[in-house]
Amino acid sequence: MASKAKINVKIEEDIRISIHRQIDLFLQDENQIEYDFPSELTNQHRAYIHEYVRNKQLKSKSNGKGANRYLTICKTSLPDIAHNEAVLNVTLASSALLKKIENCYSISRKPSKRLGKAATVQSHSINVTSAAPSIPPLPTGCAEIHAVRNRLPIAQFHAVILKCIQQNQVLIISGNTGSGKTTQVPQYILEEAAQTKQPCRIICTQPRRISAVTVAERVCYERNEPLGDTVGYQIRLESRAKPTTNALYCTNGVLLRCLMGKGCSNFLKHITHIIIDEVHERDQYSDFLLIALKDNLTKNPHLKIILMSATIESDTFSKYFNNAPVIEIPGRLYPIEIVFLEDVLFNIETSNHNVRDVRKNIIENTDGHAGEGFKPLLDAYHTSVGDDRIDHTLIFDIIMYICQHKSDGGILVFLPGYEDIQEQYGLINSKAPNLQSLRVLMLHSKMQTTDQHSVFKPVPPGVRKIILSTNIAETSITMDDVVYVIDSGKVKQKYYDSLTSTSLLAATWISQACATQRAGRAGRTRPGTCFRLYSRTRHSAMDQYALPEILRVPLTEICLQTALIMQDASIQEFLNKAITPPAAISIKQSIKYLQKVGALDDDENVTDLGYTLAELPVDARLGKMLLYGILLKCYEPVLLIVCILSVNDLFVIPPFAGDKERAKKMRRDLADNSYSDCYSLLRAYQRWLDIRSVAKRKELCNRLFLNHGKLTMVHDLRNKIHSHLCTIGIVKAHGTGYAQHLNEYSTNWSMVKCVLLVGLYPNVCYLEKYSNKLKTRFEKKIFIHPSSVVDAKKSKEETHPLSLPSEWITFEEKCKTGRASMIRCNTVVSPISIAMFAGPSTVDESECVANLEDDDEQCRIVLDDWINLTANRNVVKSVLHVRQALNELFLKFIENPRAHQSSAAEHKLLECLGKILAAEDESMRVTNQLPDLAKPAYKQRGESSCGYQRWR
Repeated sequence: MASKAKINVKIEEDIRISIHRQIDLFLQDENQIEYDFPSELTNQHRAYIHEYVRNKQLKSKSNGKGANRYLTICKTSLPDIAHNEAVLNVTLASSALLKKIENCYSISRKPSKRLGKAATVQSHSINVTSAAPSIPPLPTGCAEIHAVRNRLPIAQFHAVILKCIQQNQVLIISGNTGSGKTTQVPQYILEEAAQTKQPCRIICTQPRRISAVTVAERVCYERNEPLGDTVGYQIRLESRAKPTTNALYCTNGVLLRCLMGKGCSNFLKHITHIIIDEVHERDQYSDFLLIALKDNLTKNPHLKIILMSATIESDTFSKYFNNAPVIEIPGRLYPIEIVFLEDVLFNIETSNHNVRDVRKNIIENTDGHAGEGFKPLLDAYHTSVGDDRIDHTLIFDIIMYICQHKSDGGILVFLPGYEDIQEQYGLINSKAPNLQSLRVLMLHSKMQTTDQHSVFKPVPPGVRKIILSTNIAETSITMDDVVYVIDSGKVKQKYYDSLTSTSLLAATWISQACATQRAGRAGRTRPGTCFRLYSRTRHSAMDQYALPEILRVPLTEICLQTALIMQDASIQEFLNKAITPPAAISIKQSIKYLQKVGALDDDENVTDLGYTLAELPVDARLGKMLLYGILLKCYEPVLLIVCILSVNDLFVIPPFAGDKERAKKMRRDLADNSYSDCYSLLRAYQRWLDIRSVAKRKELCNRLFLNHGKLTMVHDLRNKIHSHLCTIGIVKAHGTGYAQHLNEYSTNWSMVKCVLLVGLYPNVCYLEKYSNKLKTRFEKKIFIHPSSVVDAKKSKEETHPLSLPSEWITFEEKCKTGRASMIRCNTVVSPISIAMFAGPSTVDESECVANLEDDDEQCRIVLDDWINLTANRNVVKSVLHVRQALNELFLKFIENPRAHQSSAAEHKLLECLGKILAAEDESMRVTNQLPDLAKPAYKQRGESSCGYQRWR
């Protein structure tokens, strides 16, 4: 449940669990429309249900009287939002330019067909597989390292593992973090191949980039070899490997790209072993990889597949691969005492007065033993606190109890999100006595890398380390000095509704498997204790395993990759082979989106655009944005926006409440009069880049509430993507297509906004005039996220109606927070931009023009099942002509982007288009120019020499 949707009604925990379970079952049953709760529920219980189901998009109603009163819940259908008031008016200058394009630029006049299927694809490949595998050298590691390796729990299974690999095509190795499986299994295979003089090439995947790099470095250290020779790594846009490399660590996504298209068979021919590590995490790529690898097993009998996981779901993976053998590796954990919520409430003096009264009564009447007294204790707690929020006071009480009554050792507190980390951090710093004896650290993915590393540093004697962390500390990292774990039992996860294209970031209960992983953090170097802020009853009601990512994220990228891998089968059939297949409706909606943007044709075949998008190291919508940025000659700002949207969260959350208004003002100032979050992000990046000194850059970040680490990531990613585009030939090193020539309109912000619109469509909303409400295709009312510069209020007291220069907004993401839906990263666009760039790739003039009754001069242009505008017939005719011209130009470009050259007529078309868009924005009195981001400047060491360089 989202943290902003607090439920005020408090009821007993066991009743709450039962209600939640019944509502979840009701939502999962597609055939059930209504459900009646029994009449035994109290008024308080019914009030809780009424409040709870509002966050689930359900309706509720109580019926009957007295003892026969009962409550009914029912599902709501998606609203069919329509609007007919949108108008397209253009200035006289724009009208003349539209007419000029219509008269001077000829088009085929035939409705554009779907893009034809391409013949070949040049996907990202692992470089080392271009040559046959070689015999690896023997390691030269020292005796000390060898002794350390032999002390690992996995060492005693050395011979068993190699024998099982030899006798089976698929093997599952299950072991907790610290057993040594990630670093040792590839080395065992390499060493045996060296001793028997057998050619060997191992691909070992990791779910995270940082893991692939650090594990490769560790293995090279143990073998006493330089990184990139026998052992290397390859991640997105970065590689340390040679054609002779025998073991390569990479991300799941890199391996997945190698299995696409016709080159798959050649790729697998040169691989002897594929190791999928951390497979229990069930991210979308690992689940997808398992389908692809299972399909290729019979065609490649020489190939060995090894799945490595924590002691979670190993039987599931074994069954999926026809009962493949499982080797269980014990971990190195010391005994861990588990203290549940009822134990905490009974044994620790808390600040909760209701609990203290019940606890006192239990102690007085039971000689100090709770026995069956836990139920009233838990009821007293849950009816006063509830479980929809984190009880920071109780966490603080436990921390103080550990500090006063327990031996030395670090404390690791698991919290769902950054806001909760900040709240607990503030509580400790304001209330803890002897603060000098505590070192409180925060650990979150949004933090800069240097700050994250501080949690590993030892503290002086007499100082206790307290780490406030999200689930990043569950498996990715290990802190040996942690002895005590406080587990809130919550995690923030993003869920995606494919029907409404809405993301929901919600704090939900973790799984039992995650609870075990969290508790395990306490027993790394000595016996530890885990305090769980949930009862034994709640733990029993938790899901056994976390919901696989493939069931809760958009499937657009997965569906495109499926079409590339399985060219003769349907996407639905292929994904149904997954361990847990995604919902059919999610697959259908993703296919519809890919067809709408032109990446798939009506028969689910990959188009020229689809193949080109597959070559780009970004998702489909950002890839299309990038291609249009090249075509419309505003490459640099679009490239930077793509990188910014890939990295996310350039602005940091101010640590103090008083700074929040200052941070908002900084964003507004950067946005100027653009009504665009992307504009403010570009300006922030530009100001950071214009400063040469790292110290001064950090000073600027502190002043503007920017994340220096994320800005550095954008900078590096921009250089890598630019270099990649040069490598594959879409951006040229010289001549036509040279980077400087692709930035002719890079200062035309109006043109850049249209490229944004092309990539973000169908993420468009409309401001209805008479109601002053923002609407989307599926929402009657939607709100602008508080972090946005669009309609940023100067204070919380302001309640002025929404006033924008245009009724149309394109946005990056629609998210649900509690009961309300919000749009993030917003940009106001002109009606002419909507008319020319929104909607499907192709529109048929005979189908998209609707006549109006009693008005021969006006008609309606209908772009899709929701977007339509009323305009003068001549304007509609000219706009459709420009749409058709731009579509034909894009088709010509995408057929062979490496060889594309603009003609004089096409150059004139873009010139007129830029003038029209800028003129319309000027008429709305919004910013239509962007500072020049593409001017040549000093080249930074390590950058590609392809094209211009901006960096100094």
